[in-house]
Amino acid sequence: MIITTFKVIVPQENLQELIQTIGSLRNSISNQKGFLALHLYLEAALKASDETEICLIEEWETQADFSRHKRSNDFAILLGAFDLLRGQLEMKFGVFSPVRDSGLLSSPGSSPSQLHAIR
Repeated sequence: MIITTFKVIVPQENLQELIQTIGSLRNSISNQKGFLALHLYLEAALKASDETEICLIEEWETQADFSRHKRSNDFAILLGAFDLLRGQLEMKFGVFSPVRDSGLLSSPGSSPSQLHAIR
């Protein structure tokens, strides 16, 4: 599994436009081969600010699926929106694979298979 994390600091006046852009891309992205999930989180500001941090997380079945997505028009539009709306972008991705849990981290009712980062 490939998990990508986009952290973007967006000026408040551009926040709604960026959220709308991501929303308009969601259906198209979700129809791409290997797509598993897309999550969008907004920073809970403790004080008034001119900027908001957005965290966008995508999950893909394989590296090949994510690579195909990176070459898509949807990905280009997404990166273009971050740039156009003056967002400060940080992008990370990692490869995860299921492993058997040793029981140390399990709680009642949890699955025996957990995600483990491969470094």
